[in-house]
Amino acid sequence: MKTKKYRYEVTTGLLLGAGASFEIGMPLVGGLTAEFTGFVTPQRLKALNSAWRLQGRGIDDAVLDRVSAIVTAPGKTYEQILADVESSKSRTNRTDPLHGLHSMLEEIVYGILWSRHVRYSQRISSYLRYLDGIAGLAMANRPLWIFSLNHDLIVECIGIACGLPISVGLCDAYSIPMRDRGGSVTGQLPMEFISAERLASHGLCFFADGTLGVNLLKLHGALDLFTFHDGRDVARFLPLQNTIDGLIGSLRAMHEDVFYPAATPTGRFHATNEVAYADATGEMQFMRRTVLAGAMKYDPRRLQVLPASFLDEFRTNIERIERIASIGFSFNPSDIHVTRIISAWLRRDKSRILEIVCPRNPPSLPLDFSGVLDQIVRVDMSATSYLEQYSAKPLSALERAKKVILDARRGTA
Repeated sequence: MKTKKYRYEVTTGLLLGAGASFEIGMPLVGGLTAEFTGFVTPQRLKALNSAWRLQGRGIDDAVLDRVSAIVTAPGKTYEQILADVESSKSRTNRTDPLHGLHSMLEEIVYGILWSRHVRYSQRISSYLRYLDGIAGLAMANRPLWIFSLNHDLIVECIGIACGLPISVGLCDAYSIPMRDRGGSVTGQLPMEFISAERLASHGLCFFADGTLGVNLLKLHGALDLFTFHDGRDVARFLPLQNTIDGLIGSLRAMHEDVFYPAATPTGRFHATNEVAYADATGEMQFMRRTVLAGAMKYDPRRLQVLPASFLDEFRTNIERIERIASIGFSFNPSDIHVTRIISAWLRRDKSRILEIVCPRNPPSLPLDFSGVLDQIVRVDMSATSYLEQYSAKPLSALERAKKVILDARRGTA
């Protein structure tokens, strides 16, 4: 394997996995699995089913027991659990209750990540200084391409903190009403979107070459990405104000202030893994969450929310890059759709480089990489340590001391 360290002399892009956001407060797979299985216990599933039965939509105990056995199986990650539930459901019978249960489990993953942003917003703001090497890379690579497998909003937060424009490929303006508890409109949540027709004919509308900014392609969906208009169009909410609090405020508003008033105990209509809301005319509309979890992402046997063309965008735009720094990506079998594209990208040009940034235990590489090992560089660093070398302003002694304190607090988060 190569040992040369590259800096600015080649066009660089980033591939971000869970480890890239860990230091800032987001969970790794193990942490997310612990939260997920701690919430989805057999006892809670039975309690939920009892409530559903009162509403006339309960499921058979045998089905519930089957899901409980999957969730409590030892040694499974949350993605493997979701994959097992998905593979158990009928592909032809849409009334199979496992369809609804699978959507509910995906919604729980969304809720865990949502709560991390809301609860840790102060930590996120405090930690962004240690990731501003992304802004340095963006100065040298115009635009900087970031291919993210994460669902979080950390790159958007970095953009706000550094005054760095971010494009996720959506072109047109949109908005949806926000309401108070009584259902009265209190304002508009700003959004941007791309139509299915525009996506099919021209693809995502990213920044052009030479533009200062970040082209951020979220391959596995995100907390801020939704589909609407019967799942055809893709939308993203924007910050209420151009601040970190404004972005978190929009995340909170999408969850709490965008809804369809209904005569229910909560005063709103609930749709699993979707946001049901009343548009400007009062008609019910739906924004469907795009977070892709499980081991069947981009599997042709699966109906997923995020358009499959997002993977095509990755396959196309990776060709603009000469070096990819993979930060916090574990190269798991569940992400074979990503690793195959990267290994093929390396094979097409022997001058291309893949840097794998991972402290301590480096990930095991799939067999796809067996013929390109001489183009792979392993970097034993954390995300923040790696990105620090690209920061325009070195960390001060006080900032380093503050980071030690933040890291210690992260261990108890």
